[in-house]
Amino acid sequence: MKKILSVILAMAVIFSAFSTLLLTSAEAAPAVLYASADGSGDGTSAETPIAWADAAATIADGGTIYIIGTVGDNTVNRYPIGVEGKAINFVGVDKTTSIIESKVGFAPKGVVFFDNLTFKTN
Repeated sequence: MKKILSVILAMAVIFSAFSTLLLTSAEAAPAVLYASADGSGDGTSAETPIAWADAAATIADGGTIYIIGTVGDNTVNRYPIGVEGKAINFVGVDKTTSIIESKVGFAPKGVVFFDNLTFKTN
């Protein structure tokens, strides 16, 4: 009887650890982020935007990135937007101030959706 209880207890501990790992992994990728070119926050609000370069890597598949100000790189000919294997919604907080810029063009990666944004090439 003690052996059976020990096995049941061990299985309960393993299940608990596995459940915690799954829940922690699910929380690691946020569904919504705010991003700016010089962001240094965690991206949870417009007041604490994450760096633009980190936003696409951090966002969950199917998530939304709200763009604050001008982001991109006007020194490269084809600026990549998005991440292979992820669907990302890019939304501008203001169409006149939310700008993605590049020297010549853009190179979408993965599945990307755009709303309320201005695209600018130099």
